[in-house]
Order: sequence, then structure tokens, then C-alpha cells
Amino acid sequence: MEDNNKKNVYVTVHKNFVRENIEYPDRKTGETKTFNSVTLPKGTVVNGQDVSYSQFSPLFVNPSRFKGENYRDIPLLTEKEVWLKKSVLEPDGSPTLDEDGKQVREVIKVMPAALKEGIDKGRAAYLASLDDKAKDALMSVLLLAMMLPFVAIMIPLFKMISGWGLVNSWAAFVLPSISTPFMIMLFRQAARSFPNDIIEAARLEGLSEIGIFFRMFIPIMRSTYGAAMTVTFMNAWNSYLWPKIVFQNNSSITMPMLVANLKSGYSVDYGMLMLGVLICTLPTAIIFLCLQKSFANGITGAVK
Repeated sequence: MEDNNKKNVYVTVHKNFVRENIEYPDRKTGETKTFNSVTLPKGTVVNGQDVSYSQFSPLFVNPSRFKGENYRDIPLLTEKEVWLKKSVLEPDGSPTLDEDGKQVREVIKVMPAALKEGIDKGRAAYLASLDDKAKDALMSVLLLAMMLPFVAIMIPLFKMISGWGLVNSWAAFVLPSISTPFMIMLFRQAARSFPNDIIEAARLEGLSEIGIFFRMFIPIMRSTYGAAMTVTFMNAWNSYLWPKIVFQNNSSITMPMLVANLKSGYSVDYGMLMLGVLICTLPTAIIFLCLQKSFANGITGAVK
């Protein structure tokens, strides 16, 4: 943030990186004076040089006007260089000392605008890493859910479906088929491989986020949607136990249930049974043959 007259550049850092009103005795007068010290966070890069843990001493430290009580705003003169000082360390991590026994410090001179940009980029990268860690943790939970057999969640799932009043409806059969951990993992991995250049170009052209989703994301990710449709249809079409539970009357029945009923009598008409198996197999084969290219690209993460 820069003020309107461009005299100052305001650098915002967390209060944990700021030490205020540090007392020291004046060498000449012996009077106790104070100074401020700011330590740059890890990952701060200015003009291509890593200045992590470097320190500088600003004259003023103010409570942040926009970031809240946990942050501090540091005003710096726009045209005056900031001297960043950092202790030189030995290979074993101990500070390097000069002939007089004082610590050797590396001094880097940077302009306030470049320092502000480096701190802001480092903060953004850190927050993005935290966001990625949270997403990875959530994804780990979903992967653990994939390891659970369906019979383990069948009873609580049926209680939820019955609580919604969806028993004996096609919604009770379809919803568990399309909302699976595998679908979430498939679309997450595909979305992570989506080129950011396309999104940035669309934003420059004036497209809104909704427009980018419908006009750019969905057409390019059609192979992923094709793979998801193929897997979902095959799992739902071949499902037997779950529809047997949610369809509690004979008004609705699936093909696997129909084939099972053909061999439930005392005598089995094997010709009719084989015909039922053939009819049950045809839709799966047709769907897979029509979408096999999209299925292969979607499973392997290809974006086209």
C-alpha cells in the first residue's frame, strides 16, 4: 500500500517479526534510547536475492490499518534505500567473527518498493502453501474413505436416504453413485493439471469466473467428464445390493436384479437367462466403446 503523495511506502509484516522500543544506552551520553527491529520472514526474495531473516531498523512502527491487530505497518521513505543486515554464518551454523570478535554482517541495500513486493509475494506463497496442506489433508481423508467397503457405510447411508424420504425413488439409487470419493479425486487431479495460462488469458479478455468455468473449463475438461460418466454409469448399472435395499417394492427394478430373478425359480430357462445377461451387458459395452478415448484421457489426466 502506498499513500497518495507517494512519499512513503508502507510495508506490512506480522507482529512476531517486529521488536519495538528495544532499549540501549547511548555511548556518548549514557542516556537510554530505543530502536525498532524487523526480521524478514523466510521466503522473502528481493531483486532475485534471498533476504530471509535479514534485519533492518525502521524509525516508526504503527498498528496495521487494514490487516488487524496482529500486523504492523512500517512507513519507509520511497526514495531512501533500506539497509538489510544479516549475520554471516560458518558451515556449522555459528556466527562468523572478525578480528575484534564482532559478528560479521552482510549488508544488502534495497528500495522500499522492492522490499514491499518481496514481502507480499513471500506472504502469498506461504498462505498458498498452508492452503495446499489443508487440501492435501482433506484429500487424504477422502482416500481413506475409498478404502472402506460399501457394506460398511450401507446402514448409515440408508438411514440418511430414508430420513430424506427418498426410499423407492431413483434419486436414492443415483445420488450415492455420483457422489463418491473417486469422483472427487478424479476431478481434483484433473483441475490441478488445468493450464493457468488459459485462465489468465480468459480474465484478460474480460470473462467472469462463471464464464471461464462454462466457456473454458468444461469444454477443455470434456475428457474428464467423459471418464467420470463412464465409470459412474458402469458402477451404477452393475450395482445389485444397493438397489435391492432402496427399491423395496416391485415398481422399480434394475437389470442385475431382473437377471437374478430369472434364476430364482425351481426351473431355470437358461436361454432367457443368457438373453438377459446379453441385454445387461450391451449398454455398458456401447457406452465404453463410444467414450473409450475420453475415458483413457480422463483417467490419465490429459487436458485437451
